[in-house]
Order: sequence, then structure tokens, then C-alpha cells
Amino acid sequence: MTQPGSATYDVLVAERAPGDSGFGAPQALSGGLQSNDGAGLALAQSGSTLLAAWPGPPGTGLRVAVRETA
Repeated sequence: MTQPGSATYDVLVAERAPGDSGFGAPQALSGGLQSNDGAGLALAQSGSTLLAAWPGPPGTGLRVAVRETA
């Protein structure tokens, strides 16, 4: 497991609209749209590592992930 270090981390939040089967493209809370495959939150950007992903609070249709950016 990757241990936190002196890298920069972004928190990504993806939203799923009611009735939709997949998640939309996540937005980084620190700014900027991140490229990924939506439903799996697998990052397509080279050099980025997805460290963890969790479902959001029940009933919110959100999913949260953390990725290393540097």
C-alpha cells in the first residue's frame, strides 16, 4: 500500500444522476476536470495514481476518490 508522502493529492468527486447506471466525470475539488472512465474512477491520465475510492453518503449519488498528482 502506498504511504502518504510529500506529494500533492487531489480529492475527486463524481456524481451519478438518479436513474443513471454510471458516474459522470469526476471534478477535482482543488480545481480542474479529471479524465477517467467514470464508473470505475480509473484515471486515464499518465503519471497519476488512484490511491483510494469510496462510495459517497447513502442516497447522494456521489463517489469520492483520492489521487496522487506529483
